[in-house]
Amino acid sequence: MAESWLYDKLGDRAVSGKQSTLVIFGDRRGLFEALSEQFLSHLNPTSVYFTLIKSTEEISVPLNSGNMLWIDASGAPVGSVPNFQVTRVPSAKNLVALSALFGTIASAGNHSFMVVNSLNELLDSAGSEKAAAFVDFLLSRMKYTGMGSLFFVLENQKTAAFVKEVSPIFEKVVRA
Repeated sequence: MAESWLYDKLGDRAVSGKQSTLVIFGDRRGLFEALSEQFLSHLNPTSVYFTLIKSTEEISVPLNSGNMLWIDASGAPVGSVPNFQVTRVPSAKNLVALSALFGTIASAGNHSFMVVNSLNELLDSAGSEKAAAFVDFLLSRMKYTGMGSLFFVLENQKTAAFVKEVSPIFEKVVRA
């Protein structure tokens, strides 16, 4: 199996530890690498993968991530049913429903890590102020329950101010 350049850049601690990491990409290649089998194979099987960028039906999931909880808020129409657990959220605009869902997941204590791909879609659907408050809520909830996290964002002219605003609430910020 080919190795993941993203995993090589981040290291094992970033994909399984207790810290919160914001990964800032300069192009979309990184967002899609975060959905590759090579990268996914390094995640803990008790991870939660929150995808806003690509529907779960389009993701090639490695065998060891079959126990992961996938949350699909891509808004894509439901196609074939994947052979892994998926919770669908019709839209990332409903932050109240997402907050309740993530609160339930964190409280259950069955998951140790969360990946959010990507904040760009959250920003587009909710706006800067609400997206920043939502990220702060998620990080607070995960820290309280001992979950680690990776949040991905594509930095561009439209997102630069948002990235600057949310960066301080993360324990680690990586440019990839």
